[in-house]
Amino acid sequence: MLSRAPRYIVVHHTFTANVSDFSVAQGHHIARAIQRAHMAQGWGDTGQHFTISRGGHVMEGRTGSLAAARRGAMVIGTHVGGANDYTVGIECEGTYNSVMPPRQLLRSLTQMCAWLCRQYRLDPREAIVPHMRFNDTDCCGYEFAPTLPRLRAEVAKLVP
Repeated sequence: MLSRAPRYIVVHHTFTANVSDFSVAQGHHIARAIQRAHMAQGWGDTGQHFTISRGGHVMEGRTGSLAAARRGAMVIGTHVGGANDYTVGIECEGTYNSVMPPRQLLRSLTQMCAWLCRQYRLDPREAIVPHMRFNDTDCCGYEFAPTLPRLRAEVAKLVP
């Protein structure tokens, strides 16, 4: 646990199927599947701090992330090679190389980023970035990543 705020909010996608099941149960299923996969790699927990399902359901990822954010602190994740000690990660269920995330997911992502920016006193125009900014990956998706300026602008409207 670090007693300081992160500098960036990193947007990820899960590289999983773009399912049509938008239920809470599906959200819990994908979050647990990601946690199991990450722990099978020897990580102590899921790598990212929060997961948002295709149905827009927001779930805590790495244990303690929500409580830390409420205090303006952060739990160190394992979601961005070389940048885990100054980033918070949000995993968006699905794969977005050729399609965009559903409206429900985007709505929740906007709200979650706004909340994190308020908690951490971050400027959304600078803080919200795709995973590909840090590592050689197609995450958060070739279709999705170019739209992050729009996400930043929407979040900026919600952050004083």
